Amino acid sequence: MTYEQREIPFAAAMLDLADALGQVDPGQRLERLTAHCQALTPVSAATALVIEGGDRQVWAATPPDVSDGLTGCDSWESGSPLRDCHHLGRPIPEVPLAHPYARACWPRYAPAARDSGFLAVAAWPLSHDGTAYGALCLLSQRPGQLGSTTERIASALARATAIGLAHHQALAEQRRLAGQLQRALDSRTVIEQAKGILAERHDIALQDAFEMLRRTSRNSQTPLRELAQTIIAAPRERSAAPPQTPPSPPLARDKAE
Repeated sequence: MTYEQREIPFAAAMLDLADALGQVDPGQRLERLTAHCQALTPVSAATALVIEGGDRQVWAATPPDVSDGLTGCDSWESGSPLRDCHHLGRPIPEVPLAHPYARACWPRYAPAARDSGFLAVAAWPLSHDGTAYGALCLLSQRPGQLGSTTERIASALARATAIGLAHHQALAEQRRLAGQLQRALDSRTVIEQAKGILAERHDIALQDAFEMLRRTSRNSQTPLRELAQTIIAAPRERSAAPPQTPPSPPLARDKAE
């Protein structure tokens, strides 16, 4: 295999998985990870898992028709290389699925994998800067598919994926905080506008206008921002026209004339 055939696709895969700016959710990132693993290594299948929010599981597998017994909640609850790798935070080197260790640690996963024609399994954590996000698992149907070259490629792809997940989460948190700040600033602007309208309408100080606004909000159980928007949207009351000065009565001499 030439340099271009191996290194250029590998570099492209690393950049793809580490990308944090693209609109890629965790499930799509895992799909790319498993697809890259199968394209760059001789393994028969790849599965991956990310834990979101402490308990929500996001799965992906390549090829997509991998047995349900090797992915999903069933394999997680009964034990699997993905679960053990995620909890341990370190790689699980190649384990033959017929080995007593596999049968003891993964009593449902190992038979299901063997029934699907797989001979061995290995796993790598998706972790970055001390935070564990999930795990990657490769399965082989022939001896030698999980050799040292495959291990190095899988480890690098797993690290790139974890970096992408970490940066994506950090960016999402920054966007969330920025959105909160913008909403707070928008609310402040709306409330200040409503205060000005009330102060002008009732000829009172701005502080008194704010107290009126807050009191009305509390008594009507209406959010302050919503009440302020209502005041701004309502047509302003027109001031009464000043009284007209009555015409002066005619003078006596005018009558005489």
